[in-house]
Amino acid sequence: MFDNASGKLLLEEYARDWRDILDLKCSALEVEAREFKPIISGDYYLTARFESLDQKEKIYGMGQYQQPYLDIKGTQLELAHRNSQASVPFACFFLRAQHLFLRLCVVYSSDGECK
Repeated sequence: MFDNASGKLLLEEYARDWRDILDLKCSALEVEAREFKPIISGDYYLTARFESLDQKEKIYGMGQYQQPYLDIKGTQLELAHRNSQASVPFACFFLRAQHLFLRLCVVYSSDGECK
């Protein structure tokens, strides 16, 4: 979860599970906020999910992609370097009059634990 200086919640990780049936976000689907999956080639597939708390929010950033849209809210991006694409895990979230600059950085150890 990410709060501003006054303690107002701006952004939280998106996770759904069935562990607490009294939770408003209880779901039969198991959706983790962070996933770490090894790929046979030796690479890894990492997923980070965030939930927007403001419908008017705009999200910009994440590198130099050749895509037809500027606002990346609700999109799925592969953060892989290509010949004409540089992936930079950095996003700027614009909420009404507030500006939150957040660098997305998740570090996993070799055993798959989030650090």
